[in-house]
Amino acid sequence: FADNFLGEGNKNSGNYNKAEDGVKKNSFLASSRQDCERTNLPSWISESAPIFKDRSARSIMKNIVSSFVIILKTFVEHSLYALVAIALALILGNFPYFFGGIDRGTACVVVNGDENTLDEYTIRDICRIDIILKNTQKNLGTLVAFILGGFVSSTIYLWRLRRNNYCVLCGAARNLIIQIGAILPQANDEESLNRRKTMLRWVVLGYELAVLKGRNMIDTSEGRYHLKYLGLLKWDEWDKLIDGDRHTTVWWWIQAKSSQLRSEGVITGLQELHLCNVAAQMRDKANDLMSRIDRDESIPYTTIVYLLVNLNLLNLTILHGVQWAIHHFNTNGTCWRWTSMWVDVISFIFYNIGLQMLFELSQILYNPFGPRSIDISHNVVSRGIQKLAREVAKCDFPSSMKSNNQIDSEEEVFHNEPSNIFHENHKLTVRRRFSLLGTVRHINGY
Repeated sequence: FADNFLGEGNKNSGNYNKAEDGVKKNSFLASSRQDCERTNLPSWISESAPIFKDRSARSIMKNIVSSFVIILKTFVEHSLYALVAIALALILGNFPYFFGGIDRGTACVVVNGDENTLDEYTIRDICRIDIILKNTQKNLGTLVAFILGGFVSSTIYLWRLRRNNYCVLCGAARNLIIQIGAILPQANDEESLNRRKTMLRWVVLGYELAVLKGRNMIDTSEGRYHLKYLGLLKWDEWDKLIDGDRHTTVWWWIQAKSSQLRSEGVITGLQELHLCNVAAQMRDKANDLMSRIDRDESIPYTTIVYLLVNLNLLNLTILHGVQWAIHHFNTNGTCWRWTSMWVDVISFIFYNIGLQMLFELSQILYNPFGPRSIDISHNVVSRGIQKLAREVAKCDFPSSMKSNNQIDSEEEVFHNEPSNIFHENHKLTVRRRFSLLGTVRHINGY
């Protein structure tokens, strides 16, 4: 398996057949999609293989079309509130019964600019309803702003916590790789090379399994295909991995292998203890990236926020319906020809979209390990860790590691002047992290 370490040999060897690999891949994906449908997995799981594909392969036209579809869908969904308010305005405004038979143009007349003071002759129940809804909206709007602000802050904190845990996992994986590469014998004979490659492959295998667990795919057939595609599974290893704790099984293998090497006299007892401790620390970092026990919002808290947001939208819809009904009655329906009336309708729709999206932020940012442009670029990070493992397994050290090439004098190191690469007019390249199109592109991925 030395040539196939981490999937490099599968494509570089002479026996690799691209057409045959494509046929096997398509047949496997067909069964994987059926497994996803049976287990009710998210739809994006059955649409990509390998799982963490390069985003640059996506069609630009497809991204543009999907962005407009998402925007149009969101606008149509929240336009229903405006349609309900318009329907309520037409129903109330076309029936003089709700206005007590008073003349058109005099309903709910404001006295001295005070909205809470109405002319006694023109005041009716619909005018009192308007006052009650306005007062309710003020109180409810203040409460929703306070509760929703805390909810959004908590959502962003949990999102950052999961991304931070991923960074810690990557650092722990690199740490374990260099520890194994430094402690195991650095001879270039076949046995030593295979021993290093096996343990380093296990490190990358456990790392990938930890991310698969975060995507709820650790025990799925497509997860298995992803690992085989990367060349991380050999022989019967998948069958020996314990369901639900496959990544933990890998850390157990590394510790057991360390004990075996100590018993064979390859490493010392102190080195075995050190490798076991580093593997245990790696298990702690890779336990559960999506830990629902301590990183999920409280269900009662989320339910209260959901009810308050929708109650606020309902009250606002009825309030606009009553106000538009008054305008409709006073103008005998000509208000719908005014530009200001439709500006009010569009503003109402955008307010609903903004308020609802603040709550839906908890769903958008819930799992940062998906394939969206706002998620973690695991394919890029994983390639770097795989490359580190391959290079460490080679033990290709610089010539300065040899005793006869050591620097005898510190003057050769500390007598050089600082580099002039970065001068005062040099401007560092600023990477544009997210484009507007990329941010909107898969905003409703979950």
